[in-house]
Amino acid sequence: MIKPLVYWLYSKTLARLVEAQIRKHLLYKQIILGDADRVSVDPTALVNNTLFNVLSGNITVGKHAFFGQNVCLLTGTHPVDRPIEVRKLEFPASGRDIVIEEGAWLATNTTVIGPCTIGAMSVVAAGAVVTKDVPPYTIVGGVPAKVIGKVDISE
Repeated sequence: MIKPLVYWLYSKTLARLVEAQIRKHLLYKQIILGDADRVSVDPTALVNNTLFNVLSGNITVGKHAFFGQNVCLLTGTHPVDRPIEVRKLEFPASGRDIVIEEGAWLATNTTVIGPCTIGAMSVVAAGAVVTKDVPPYTIVGGVPAKVIGKVDISE
């Protein structure tokens, strides 16, 4: 009777350790392109394996916001009217901030191109490309992202 209980406890402990390692090394591995001080993620947010490009602005992720896999937050841009040898190396140093407000959900493979704000409790559908502000409690999807619904929080 004791032996099965010990094995059960051991397997639960082992499962928790494996889960912790997966979270640490795979699910929560972020890439920051630029100065890491330009990224602010609330401790309650879940950002998975997100790319934070902060070459041209700051990125702020609010309380309880959460992301699917492969989300890209891009503040950088390049001038399209410059010669090719200049275009790839030139970008603004600031002014293209991204703000993800409290409780926003960015589904897998979402791309957000700053400057813009994703409003509180909003949902960005998988694969969407956001190029402008998303109002609070709004569902957007598509390329470019368009309003496809409203979030109705009912208890």
